[in-house]
Amino acid sequence: MRQMDGYRWHTVYYQFPFTLGTIAFFSDRDALLTFARSRHHRDLMCWVTDHGTKNATGGYIRLYNAEPEGYSNGIWRAEADVMAHIPTFTPLSRETSGPPVHRA
Repeated sequence: MRQMDGYRWHTVYYQFPFTLGTIAFFSDRDALLTFARSRHHRDLMCWVTDHGTKNATGGYIRLYNAEPEGYSNGIWRAEADVMAHIPTFTPLSRETSGPPVHRA
């Protein structure tokens, strides 16, 4: 992650017994989403979500936006109680739609 363009900082947190996560800062949304498309992130998310809830019970990226009118945590969605992969990546600012997610 540190080698990615736009990377600024990250930390890993753990809360006993089952909570593990990463908080990361990037220069902009496109830099974060480019990291999310990387092989390393894809491999991690496949490990998290494959095999039901054997390895984890959830995985997500939460985006916080600093808007002139105040705080916003964007659009939230949840489909059923099922671990599943999304079919396409979130589009970058220069795209109208994201490319398909390629499974490992």
